[in-house]
Amino acid sequence: MPFRRRLTNFLADHGLTAATVCVAGAAIVASCMPLDANAKCTANDAWRGPDKTQHAQGGALAGFVGSMNNGSFAEGVAWAAIVGAGKEALDATGSGTCSLQDFLVTVAGGALGAGLGKGLYLTFDPRAKSAQISYTLTFR
Repeated sequence: MPFRRRLTNFLADHGLTAATVCVAGAAIVASCMPLDANAKCTANDAWRGPDKTQHAQGGALAGFVGSMNNGSFAEGVAWAAIVGAGKEALDATGSGTCSLQDFLVTVAGGALGAGLGKGLYLTFDPRAKSAQISYTLTFR
């Protein structure tokens, strides 16, 4: 059995997708980047500001795409957390100011995006050259 098929079967057996593994791998690589001595990290950042809006939007996009992947809210939030951690790791190398608040706002936006993306389904029919978008809400 080729390696690629074995890997795909392993991921499917454990409820993982190749995209999740790729995003997690990228986050691990980003966290292994050397820290700059001039990096500015703060735990006392303001909770409001234009950068928080951008973090929430980025987290919402990551959460939306992550939950649309297989309909899992938790996977969407995990994608947002990985993206947020990667961005703050990149900021810690000196390309910006890393902040705990930025990370938390990214994850909060990811939870919102994951909630919206969980019920969205895209269906493509290449023979009919059409796409169908449906949204499902479940009330319990």
